[in-house]
Amino acid sequence: MTKIYKGLPRKPRLRPASDYEKGVIDSFATMLGVKPEAVYVELYVLEVPNAAYVDAFDVPHGIAGVLKGLEAVYSAGFYLGMIRGNEFKPGLPLARRLSRLCGYTLRCHIVDSHGEKIFLYGREVWEEHVKTWGEDFSVVVNESREPLGWGIVKAKRGRRVLVPSVDLGWYLRRGG
Repeated sequence: MTKIYKGLPRKPRLRPASDYEKGVIDSFATMLGVKPEAVYVELYVLEVPNAAYVDAFDVPHGIAGVLKGLEAVYSAGFYLGMIRGNEFKPGLPLARRLSRLCGYTLRCHIVDSHGEKIFLYGREVWEEHVKTWGEDFSVVVNESREPLGWGIVKAKRGRRVLVPSVDLGWYLRRGG
């Protein structure tokens, strides 16, 4: 149990996800057309007092047992993304995990080499550079099936465009 020290808020902690939080991620998996088991096995969330969201992690069973005895743990296992209310925003590691399913159980957006460059610059990719369209929101991969991030399909000037939601290029653009 986390202690409260003379009016200070509780410390951040990694805890097993609630049924509600599991439901949010399960709904996300269903929207993508994959089983929740493709996303996580043992779901934990980082609870930070007064935060507007929680970060979600897939924690291996062996590590999950160790976490119960620790007072403050900020990260463990595989980062999945963040849950804010009833929405799940997937992270880049999850795009990498799921990219192996592209063309099997997951319909991914596949971009050509020019589309890859544009996507990694955080810009919209016009339909002539998208070789295969996935679901409205899905993993984006290049022609070698390497994950580039997450993208969403939108209409612009009567044409389809692929808009980056999260992409590998953000690190470089932010001065990484």
